Amino acid sequence: MKNRAFQEMVYRRNASYVQDLLNRISNKDSNALASLYSMTVDEVYRNFYSVLGSAYLAQDGTQALYVLFYRSIGTVKTPSQAAEKLSWLQSQIAARLSMSKKETTARKVQRPALTGREKELLLSELLDSLGLPDNSIPLEYIQEYDIYRGRRTSTMRWIIAIAALVLIAVPLLFLNPDVKVEKSQSSNKYTGLPSYSLEVSSMMPVRSVVATVTDKEGSQAVPVMQENENTYTLLPRTDGKMTVTVKTAGRGIRKSSVKVRSFDTWPPVLVSTSSKDGHLILHLSDKGSGVDFSRIAAEDEEGKKVDVLSSDSENNTVAFDYPEKSFKVTVPDKAGNVLHLDMNK
Repeated sequence: MKNRAFQEMVYRRNASYVQDLLNRISNKDSNALASLYSMTVDEVYRNFYSVLGSAYLAQDGTQALYVLFYRSIGTVKTPSQAAEKLSWLQSQIAARLSMSKKETTARKVQRPALTGREKELLLSELLDSLGLPDNSIPLEYIQEYDIYRGRRTSTMRWIIAIAALVLIAVPLLFLNPDVKVEKSQSSNKYTGLPSYSLEVSSMMPVRSVVATVTDKEGSQAVPVMQENENTYTLLPRTDGKMTVTVKTAGRGIRKSSVKVRSFDTWPPVLVSTSSKDGHLILHLSDKGSGVDFSRIAAEDEEGKKVDVLSSDSENNTVAFDYPEKSFKVTVPDKAGNVLHLDMNK
């Protein structure tokens, strides 16, 4: 015969309390016996009634259970032993009382509960039969304490669980995410230009991703496309130093910088020409990587090299002797784009 009340005696939340009751019962403490009675009597009575089908037999069985348990308290040392002893006694008593019933046909019966008054009378008879003094703490107070203790235990468990969750979660708020930035193997399908991929690994959700490219003309914002929860595509438009800043929902932040190359696909531009002191001066411009003045070259119609007289990277100018005949000039930028000029006489 299973009894949930007996099983709950060995639960961690009840074990220390039940152990204290057992120690006090062994010292003939009627209040301790009343407390154990209060914890288990409802389930005990219902179990007896479901087997016996008689309120009188159920009450007799209930009283006999606690009498026999008290008399065997010397063999009970732990809550587990107490639960086993009570369960065994209940089965034995139910079997004996079943034999004394006039009606032996098995039938399902409603499982009633003892009223508060019936519990008090049954407890009083129990203590009297054992020769113990009446309990000094009223049974209703003991029952209220059991309810309070159960709620307090439940509340404490929730408090401990919440505290543990806070202790685990708070450090995560300050944990910086890990980021990985690398160049994509293929050009972006929307822009046709090379792109970079960003992978974020974080315990907390990503709050923002900001990227900028810094070149000689300043900083420029980089478009960011989110591919999935932790993967992003970065679309820089120019060469330079790209800095990516990732912030998480807590206070986590991570910055990563990479060199951006080969995003300059436009060659230098000839802005104008001028002459001074018999020299031809070319005024150039390149908004990308900049003109590579060290690699500017020229040759005449016969393929002979035409020397560069001077170059000025600050003013973006290059000078040649004023030509006696037409010649060709190649002006590369630092990204490898080349401007081809035909300079006529």
